[in-house]
Amino acid sequence: MIVEKDGFKFFQGDVDQTDCILINDDNITSVSNYILAHKIRGIMLMGRYSRDDINFIEEFPWLETIIIQTTNYLKDITVLNRLPHLQSLWGDFCLNCKLENSSIKYIGGDWSKNGFISDKCINLQYISITKCKDFPLFFTQLINLPNLNHLSIIKGTLVKDCTFIKPMRKLEYLDLSYLIKLESLNGIEVLAPTLRYLDLDTGSKIYDHSHLKTLKKLEVLRITHKGIIKSLDFIQEMPMLKELVVVGPKLEDNNLSYCNHIPTVRIWR
Repeated sequence: MIVEKDGFKFFQGDVDQTDCILINDDNITSVSNYILAHKIRGIMLMGRYSRDDINFIEEFPWLETIIIQTTNYLKDITVLNRLPHLQSLWGDFCLNCKLENSSIKYIGGDWSKNGFISDKCINLQYISITKCKDFPLFFTQLINLPNLNHLSIIKGTLVKDCTFIKPMRKLEYLDLSYLIKLESLNGIEVLAPTLRYLDLDTGSKIYDHSHLKTLKKLEVLRITHKGIIKSLDFIQEMPMLKELVVVGPKLEDNNLSYCNHIPTVRIWR
């Protein structure tokens, strides 16, 4: 939501709740002065920002949240590593540098083959990444993050199964969305020791969901892709499941008795 204050526009976020002042080519000077005067903790770079770097933000070491909504010119974002209080990084931008800021907790954006999340990001808890073109490389970086708890992967055309997934120490939430060629959940079992929440909004080609039965600690399962589910019989082997949501796919055996032990069941077909 966009609100106005003191003649400037602010974006109010819903993750860390930090208000971000909007910046573009027309107001860099006035906004910079306002940030300095009021110690504003969040900024949002808009589409009309045409510089190829964001080095000017180094003047504001107290920044906690940065939203980048410009991709046309931006090439150098290494200044992000020099902000000691930065916690959240969001937007429609490409992570094209080595990120090694130990204060960052939340990241959301496009993934570049030149992007690298260092194991120095020891406080990183939440990643939402889109358009990843090298999942094996991406996951070799994630396995070294000691506190990663939430992972959302959105849009991908190169994977047919989940063997690209690697075990992670504290991952509890996984969201797989719009992986249009995904046809098997083989490989997801490596997350069995920690995974508690799983959202599958992808893979209309997935027919056999039996690999999910290995996720013994799973508490919430949401399946919202199209297509056909062979059977929900695997549910019987998931003793911790408290909520099941199935929206979209047809059930081939049409047997819902497997879900009788689950407190909350929502199924729309």
